[in-house]
Amino acid sequence: MAQISRRTLLGGSLLAAAAVAGAGLGVVGPVHHEVALPPAEPPAALTDALARQQQLLAAYESGQPEVGSISDSMRANVAAHGDALRALLELYPGWRLAQRTASPGPTATSDPAAGTGGLGAMCTRDAQLLRQAVLGWPAAEPRASQVLPVLASIEAALSTQALMFGYPLAPSSGTPVAAGVRQVPQPIVDGLQQVLAAQHLAVFGYPLIGVHLGTDADVARARDLEAAHRLTRDAVAGQLVALGVTPAASASSYPPPAPVTGAEAATAWAVRIEERSAAAYRYLLEGAVRAGGDQRALRGQALDGLTAAALAATTWRLVDDPKRATVPFPGAPGS
Repeated sequence: MAQISRRTLLGGSLLAAAAVAGAGLGVVGPVHHEVALPPAEPPAALTDALARQQQLLAAYESGQPEVGSISDSMRANVAAHGDALRALLELYPGWRLAQRTASPGPTATSDPAAGTGGLGAMCTRDAQLLRQAVLGWPAAEPRASQVLPVLASIEAALSTQALMFGYPLAPSSGTPVAAGVRQVPQPIVDGLQQVLAAQHLAVFGYPLIGVHLGTDADVARARDLEAAHRLTRDAVAGQLVALGVTPAASASSYPPPAPVTGAEAATAWAVRIEERSAAAYRYLLEGAVRAGGDQRALRGQALDGLTAAALAATTWRLVDDPKRATVPFPGAPGS
């Protein structure tokens, strides 16, 4: 029988003792050390948007006499933008952690000399920066589908406020982009069909609206918008055909929300038409985001169309009640 050396026996005893000790401590396999990753931080474009919103709200609340009563609803809209931006930032754990640990910062201030000119310039600047954020937002960013539609609606709202202060923007009417893919994602097809349906409605409705409007200026505006929607209808239909998709046909008729017997009802229907168009373009933006990939051109088409519809709706609301001509989130459900 082979002899077992004292060294071998001692080594085996030590290994056995170590195994027993490890079992007693609950160590039954390899130990893995996990490194905690830092919580997700929001993109700078989002935190910058909130900072600008706070500055704009401070400018509204400075109570400049040049602003007048037209700013009451717009001030409320800007306050609502802040709530929406903070809700988006809450999606990022890093921002939530920073808010719990940070000490209160200074209150936002604005230029005390800001009147309608300062506010209009601020709205124009902020709208342009939000547009850049929507177009440049990374497609792979996990929260893009939640963030971008809200930023787009705020951009459109600020554009309408700039218009109220005499700083009209001049976006295109949502010019369709050239087809560059064969297998177009279904969310994009659905969005384009929604836009097309909104144009069908506008082309049907505006001739009937124009008959009942009370001023030559309103009639001319209705004709111009009818022509613009007709061009967009034909272009979006062509865009769908180029993508290998059959465009949805127009309905035989589109009943107005209430009988159109005078200028007030006609103007109300015009507002609804443009609100429907804004909602369709926001839906297209959501589809472009859900589709993933490089959809910058489609985002631009959707954002241009959303802003143009918001501006048109504002001009119609001005006819009835200038104090309530703008809404906080054009194109959003319930707006």
